Amino acid sequence: MLIPQSLAYATLAGLPPVMGLHTAWMPLIVYFFLGTSKQLSIGPDALSSILVGLLLTEGGHEDPAQAAHFVAFIAGMFLFCAGILRLGFLDNILSRPMLSGFVNAVAIFIVCDQFDTFFGLPSAAKLGKHGPEKVVYFFENIGLVKWNTFILGLIAASFLFAFRIARQKLGKRYPFLKFVPEILLLVIAGIILSVSIDLTDPAIDIPILGDLDAKFPVPAVPDFTPTVSHWRTGFTDGLIIGIIGFVESIVVAKIYAAKHNYFVSPNRELVAFGMANMMGSFFGTYPTFGSLPRSSVADIMGATSQMFTLIASCVILFTTLFLGPIFYFLPKVVMSAVIVVAAYGLLEFEDIVFVWRMKGWKDLAIMLLTFFITLFASVELGILVGLGISMLLLVKNNTRLHISLYGHIPGTTKYKKLDKHPEAQRIEDITILSLTDSLFFSNIQKAKDMISRIEKLGSHVIHPGEDLLTTELKGVVLIAKNISEMDVSAVQVIHEMVESYHARHIPFTFVELPDQFRKIFKEAGIFHHVPECDALFDNVHAAVDHIRQHSQESHGKVDTFQLEESEAGLVYRTTRAKQNMQKDMETKVLTGLRLKKKAEDNEEQLERPKRGRRPSILEDVDTHSTPSSPVPLEEVHMDDIVIIDH
Repeated sequence: MLIPQSLAYATLAGLPPVMGLHTAWMPLIVYFFLGTSKQLSIGPDALSSILVGLLLTEGGHEDPAQAAHFVAFIAGMFLFCAGILRLGFLDNILSRPMLSGFVNAVAIFIVCDQFDTFFGLPSAAKLGKHGPEKVVYFFENIGLVKWNTFILGLIAASFLFAFRIARQKLGKRYPFLKFVPEILLLVIAGIILSVSIDLTDPAIDIPILGDLDAKFPVPAVPDFTPTVSHWRTGFTDGLIIGIIGFVESIVVAKIYAAKHNYFVSPNRELVAFGMANMMGSFFGTYPTFGSLPRSSVADIMGATSQMFTLIASCVILFTTLFLGPIFYFLPKVVMSAVIVVAAYGLLEFEDIVFVWRMKGWKDLAIMLLTFFITLFASVELGILVGLGISMLLLVKNNTRLHISLYGHIPGTTKYKKLDKHPEAQRIEDITILSLTDSLFFSNIQKAKDMISRIEKLGSHVIHPGEDLLTTELKGVVLIAKNISEMDVSAVQVIHEMVESYHARHIPFTFVELPDQFRKIFKEAGIFHHVPECDALFDNVHAAVDHIRQHSQESHGKVDTFQLEESEAGLVYRTTRAKQNMQKDMETKVLTGLRLKKKAEDNEEQLERPKRGRRPSILEDVDTHSTPSSPVPLEEVHMDDIVIIDH
């Protein structure tokens, strides 16, 4: 199966057929040693071949073969570096609708591209026509159609389609059908027919393949001509073919890995495909990747390791060295029929039906946009547009945040999500919310804006044009237990938020902050503004109590203070208090503090300043205690109001 496909796909790429045999040799050996899939069959395939042909044609290369070697090296180098950098997630950057639209467009493009060969017309590629342009070319030159060629091609394609249907319908009843190489049988029949009746006779005039010039591929360095246009187009083509080829191959590899219950490493696959293409470029190959039809055959044949690729590569090398002259008489239209049937296998009708049935109009729009741009504009533009759409969707999804507001369950110390628990009551002056996403540079600013909107409007889903809330915010509680990752940008913005709220005397607290972030917050200086004990809590109730206590004490906030002793104990005496609290403090003065130690130690503690040591407030004062005895009001000066700043 690989031999006739290699010849046909090299022709599809606009390259000498023997390059297909070279491409089916060295890359297989490299993948045998480095690949992780047990059923994936690599080698020339329809998708990468048409991409190579179109991109090389658009690049206007004087020597397509040398350009193909260079593109294979660039694609391999890109994939190898991506594997070393562990960028195996590349298979997820292309959305399924975009990829489906692109592949369907390429399949139809391939069928259209075979019109001149299938109908025996003069080559339209020499006139710069490809894809749908060849359909127009066909109708313009319909009088030149060679019906003998068309009939032979129709018979060949019908045989392949009929065999495929028979295998699907009768495969269970006649298992041997799964092992019949129908493409190889067709090629042998075509060669026998050509030799028997001489298809090159002017009365028949059906073109044949001709001399393959098959010989051992002597290793040679790809053409690295240092021209700007050569490098620019080479890098662009290699990057595009590398991404598309890898995505298609890893999808096939994962299908059979799931079927046979083993793991495929995307990073190792990147390295394997990279090395296969780089090494292959020195042996006259063009970019090569996995093939779904051949992988399916390998699975049916019972392949459980890559040993079948090693055997296949040896058969290919033997064919290249000794059996090349046999293919001299192979009719070109037979290879064209093989390409048409392979292109039909690329069509993904089930994806279109599924998207339509699920009413995924956005996905359908992406699919159709990629399809029409690829088919009627250019393959390169279609890929770039598809990649652009996929990246935009990726950024949009990564910037999306899931924020939930919490409320208090009356009569308990529990707090639940407001949208899932109708009995929960929101605390108007305290914002309690949770984030369930990782925080990165792409979404942290959005998180900051949402928290600000909740403070001002009461909800993050209310339009900013609505009326602002009049309730004064007393504090913010962020439930952080579901935050798994933060980057430096996210930590920096959180630091700015805490600093901003601290400047407004509004506590910003964290509940169930994962341990890995506590050290990061310390190094970032977040706890320089607020002590760690006042910022981190194990549950929402404790955080809310702290905010309430802070709010009550903030009414007695002072600017400066000093520690003095009185007959009742140690007190703070401020030199200045808030003006709006002076009148109240004149009539309602806090009267002192209770000492921690026992009553019999009071005299000793009060005498310490006389011996030159001022007592420590942390040692001698219990700031959470209620006063045991008042300070006489006459001892308090009107400009020295006695308060406690906790």
